[in-house]
Order: sequence, then C-alpha cells, then structure tokens
Amino acid sequence: MSLEAQITALAQAIGLDVKTIQAELGQSPYFETLIWAEENAGIANGQDEWSYGNGATGANIGIPSFWDCEAVGMVLNAEVVGTSAQVFLIVNGTQVESITGTSRDNFVDFGTPVNINRGDRITFKTGPLVGTWSDVRVGVVLRVPCIIV
Repeated sequence: MSLEAQITALAQAIGLDVKTIQAELGQSPYFETLIWAEENAGIANGQDEWSYGNGATGANIGIPSFWDCEAVGMVLNAEVVGTSAQVFLIVNGTQVESITGTSRDNFVDFGTPVNINRGDRITFKTGPLVGTWSDVRVGVVLRVPCIIV
C-alpha cells in the first residue's frame, strides 16, 4: 500500500480526511510549480514556436506532466512588447486555455482549473497578436496535490 493510501486509510479510520489533517497542521494540500518555454525571436500568430532549451520547436515539442495535477494560471513576459499577444496552453494537442498579454509582465488565474493527467504533453502556441513581440517567455502554473510526509 502506498504512503498516500496509508495516510488516507488512517485519516478515514479517525474520521478526518487528509486535507483536514493538513489544514490542522498548517500545511497546504498542494504545491505549485511552473512549466515555461521561450521564444528569443519575434512571435507570430498560429506558430508552434516555443522551446524548452536550445531552440527546438514544433507541435509535438512539449513537456509531459509528471503528476496528476491542475493548471491554475499562466504567466507571460516579454522584452519587446507590442499592443497585445495571446498564447494558448495546449494539452495533448488540444487548446485548453490562454493568456493575453498587454504589458511586459502578465498573469492570469483560470476561472476553472484544467485537469492534467500524468503523462499529458503540455506545450504552447502563439495566437493573435498586435504589434511586435519578441524575447518572450510563457508559463503554466500547475497545482499538484501533496500528502503529509
């Protein structure tokens, strides 16, 4: 039996759930992490131009999720800023959310978290933009359930 299953069984035996125990101990039931990519040239509408190091790009370039988790927001930063730029969050080839930037530093909290399963491929695609944007970074904030250790 896994550690998480053991803790859940213990919590159920004493009439509490793991989140309640963690709250009592002052612990969050989640941790958050960021997966990010960059484009060091100008960005263009409809392009799979985001890389995770050394410039490789394409529709199948991405990072597989290590966890079952939720995407809860996105961030966008650019050195050269136009009027607006939209970047889509793509999971397994499907557009699921986006961020629209209008300044150097941008963030958005999703109204409803996006479920991400272990092994799902996470990547980004540039959407409509106005003006010239370059040296751009985009990221997705993942909320990952954790257990008491």
